[in-house]
Amino acid sequence: MLKGVRLAKQPLRIGEEVFDKLRNKSLNRIEARISRLENTGKSSLFSTAKSDQSSCSLLAYLRLKRSPYDNETLSAIYNEYFHPEGIPLPPLPPMHMDAVFYSPNCNLGFTLKNAEGASYIQYEDYLLHLASLFVVLVCLQVYFSWKELNHLTSSYAYRLSYLTVAMQTSTDSQIAIGFTTLSLSMTKGYLIMYTLGFLFIFLSAFPSARSFFMIVEAQGLIRPSAPAQAVAAEEDEQNQEGEEHEQEETVNNEVNNNRHSRRIVSVIFTLYYVSFFVMCYAFVFVLTRPHKYAFRLLMMLLFFMNSYWIPQICRNISLGSSRSFSWSFIVGMSVCRLGLPLIILLLCEPVLGFAPNYKASLAIVAYVFMQVIILLLQESFGPRFFLPSFLFSSKSIYDYHPVIHTEDLETLVSNSNTCPICMQTIELPSEGSALHPSSIMLRRNYMLTPCHHLYHRQCLMQWMELHSICPMCRSRLPPI
Repeated sequence: MLKGVRLAKQPLRIGEEVFDKLRNKSLNRIEARISRLENTGKSSLFSTAKSDQSSCSLLAYLRLKRSPYDNETLSAIYNEYFHPEGIPLPPLPPMHMDAVFYSPNCNLGFTLKNAEGASYIQYEDYLLHLASLFVVLVCLQVYFSWKELNHLTSSYAYRLSYLTVAMQTSTDSQIAIGFTTLSLSMTKGYLIMYTLGFLFIFLSAFPSARSFFMIVEAQGLIRPSAPAQAVAAEEDEQNQEGEEHEQEETVNNEVNNNRHSRRIVSVIFTLYYVSFFVMCYAFVFVLTRPHKYAFRLLMMLLFFMNSYWIPQICRNISLGSSRSFSWSFIVGMSVCRLGLPLIILLLCEPVLGFAPNYKASLAIVAYVFMQVIILLLQESFGPRFFLPSFLFSSKSIYDYHPVIHTEDLETLVSNSNTCPICMQTIELPSEGSALHPSSIMLRRNYMLTPCHHLYHRQCLMQWMELHSICPMCRSRLPPI
């Protein structure tokens, strides 16, 4: 759209000859005044003492060029846009305009020749095409979020970072507010924008928020209260046994737990809303800055919004756990969430005024997939593979993949190389081949627990997604 220019409701009925005469006359006056100022140092047409040099009054002469279509075709295009009937019509051509801008008190003037811009209908139609891309992306995000939520258990949620889910939820809320606000300025596609806003609100309020609170509860930040029936049963038993003192302690502990949980929930919601409004203000601040600063600030904001896997990487390091979210969730959400920065950097020139920047887009993509690659390497080589060992001397990680040969089976509790879960044979390297590449890969196929029970890697990992104890002896297992 042509910004900064206020057009009259009635078209300017000025012929090309009259417009050229006005333009030439204005340019001649500007050149004469410039030459007069160069010779005398002041202008005789106005008093410099009374002129306000801090502001310039501007005269504008505008002319829209004739459309290649006649009035009937243009009327049919407009009617089809507002009242679609499926009539095949040519697309609306872009608008071209010539203009002369002249300031008599500041001795300034410039012209525009054949400036091209989009009409409001073209602008709104372009936004609807972008909205169709977001519909696909948000539906995929809802699918991956619900799929991950269905597999979320307490032992599985303990390894996850709630900051990762919080950053994704905050981003979805901001996108929902943006689409809802954008729908207020649209005449035709406001229902699509409202629908997109609802889908992003649904994504942030249901699967993402539920996953967030399950993770927080599993990590002990929120202590769930006991069910009413269980409390009543305990009270009956305590009354029967006459343990009034223990009953009072139980009630006091439950009250303290509820207070602690409410305090944590209030802190979480406060931090969430503060960060949400700060990010919204940051977006408005970026879009209102000068163009050369706005793009740099926008890139900083996009890099921050796409750093959601970094808290999970830090969580793996602190726990010594190599397992995090499922790979379908990691890859799916990474690809879907790259849609927002790519659309902003490549397809939003008519909306934001930024020219397509392919280098910045590649930098965002590389930054996100670098985080994904680090998660992959943590699962393959250990969560602290890229850090020196002396930093974590006090927090040693149990090695589930020690060197075991077929000759060492008598040291195991079961004295067998059969997996107790799937009852299939576990392939072990032969003695003397510990440094061979094939032996290193074989070590990744089995896992030995601290209680000396041998399992297939996939079997034990699937078991530990539900339980954190050994399937054989029920002893506590360290995180994977």
